[in-house]
Amino acid sequence: MKVVVPLLLALAACGATQQPLLSHAPAPNVGAVAGVAAAAAAAITLASPGAANQKPEDKVNENTRPQQVNESVPSDVLDRLDEQNAGSSNAPGQQNASPAVKKKPAGVRLPSPREAVEQTQPAAADKPAN
Repeated sequence: MKVVVPLLLALAACGATQQPLLSHAPAPNVGAVAGVAAAAAAAITLASPGAANQKPEDKVNENTRPQQVNESVPSDVLDRLDEQNAGSSNAPGQQNASPAVKKKPAGVRLPSPREAVEQTQPAAADKPAN
């Protein structure tokens, strides 16, 4: 009996009858709801004005403690990087006045329709299409 009563109420509220159960309930005033929302936003802003300018990413990491890292880079790696940088910048006969120009990668070449047919269907390339 305890299970049947809520099921019947839910069925009646969903519209099992001609009209839903709460069809004659008064609707709230839209202007009043907007005013309450604006007042709540103003109260939140007055409570903490600095939080309004804060990005969501900053809010997530706001209360985290700094982590201590116990890893290190071997010294030979740094020495090799220093040698590599020193060798490329102090090479004799090179001029460092102009910056290195990056070349654009070659674009993708699309085959012509005839080449595509020859690659995919070699027997069909011999016969003309009507």
